[in-house]
Amino acid sequence: MSRIANIFKDHSLIKLYTIVFLILLYGVLQTSGFKFVGYLAIFFASLIGFYLLFNKVSTKKKDQIQGLINRFQVNLNEKVIWGMVGLSALLVIAHLIVLGGIPGLQGFSLMRTSQVLELRKSVTADVPGIWNYISSFNLKAIIPFLVFFLLYKQHKKAYWVVLVLGIIYAFALMQKSYILVVLAPSMLFALMNRKRWTAVKYILISGVVIVSLVYVSNPPLRGGINDTVLPSAEPVVESDYPYIVRVFVGLQNRVLVVPGEIVSEWFEHVPKDKPFLEGSGYKIIAKMKGEEFRNYAKELYPIIRPNYAERGLSGSVNSASFMYEYSNFGWIGLILSGFMLALYLTALELIFIGRLIPKIALNAFPIFMLSSGALTTALFSGGWGLTVLLFLMFRNKLSTND
Repeated sequence: MSRIANIFKDHSLIKLYTIVFLILLYGVLQTSGFKFVGYLAIFFASLIGFYLLFNKVSTKKKDQIQGLINRFQVNLNEKVIWGMVGLSALLVIAHLIVLGGIPGLQGFSLMRTSQVLELRKSVTADVPGIWNYISSFNLKAIIPFLVFFLLYKQHKKAYWVVLVLGIIYAFALMQKSYILVVLAPSMLFALMNRKRWTAVKYILISGVVIVSLVYVSNPPLRGGINDTVLPSAEPVVESDYPYIVRVFVGLQNRVLVVPGEIVSEWFEHVPKDKPFLEGSGYKIIAKMKGEEFRNYAKELYPIIRPNYAERGLSGSVNSASFMYEYSNFGWIGLILSGFMLALYLTALELIFIGRLIPKIALNAFPIFMLSSGALTTALFSGGWGLTVLLFLMFRNKLSTND
């Protein structure tokens, strides 16, 4: 086991989230100084406080909880493995048929930025809504888990089938983060087990897919034109450095600064320009109250991105998970968010007890994504909950000798 894995041996997930929080704090400080640091402190203090409390309580109930967890398992054999691989492949093929081909490849022939934007939008907007859910569960849970599990069990034939399938699917749907979703668990597994060349393989695959998608999204880079009177779909930093260097400089800014910048923007405009929702930002609560569900990620878009909105563009400005509770209940919501996240991380520690490598490999990327999305979204449509369920089913096939 690597030195990194040893560092995260105890209370792994809260440590991973602390890294996410520090990145958010860095972005907030870069864009708004110390103006909103007090709010961040309320959230983080409540998270740590509740986590310590839940951890103390769960330690006393560990045996009972483990007995319940052990009931979840399947009789894993060759047929089950290939059955899951086949199901995943059928879902991918069916989705691409519904889409009318492979959008990522179709994008290479488009020479106007507006056409690329429309193509990317059509991937989710022009298909029945059920396919967006099926695609999300397959791409964000089933395929990443299978790639990781088959690598872990050294099932080479099925592994290569699913790996190639995941790469093609991630590229086809034209979102750069998807290839990271697919490969992150296996990449972390390789790093923690010092499988350096395997890790390099995943890094190179991710780099090629990401750079290719940036190339597809920017027709001016291949002789086309930007006819949107806007920055390109995926801006590339202007400098004299080679294209690939400029791409990764831009990505670095999106990872380290933009998430914190959006947090600052939400704090700036709620409740000054948008009132606290008092529960109407959750579909279930809004329905119980007899009110319309409101999504501030979309409602804040024209306020935070006025230049885009004036030209008729619509979109979302998704923010860190705790901002959704804040936008509903103010500073009390920050405490509530700390409570919810602490409870969930404690539950995960119990579910993955004795399986350090699967715990980090399967949960690190979803935790990172909490920097730009709600916890409830990550659990359900984001596939995190399904990933945990798959682990529970195959838990006894993953060694405790991490």
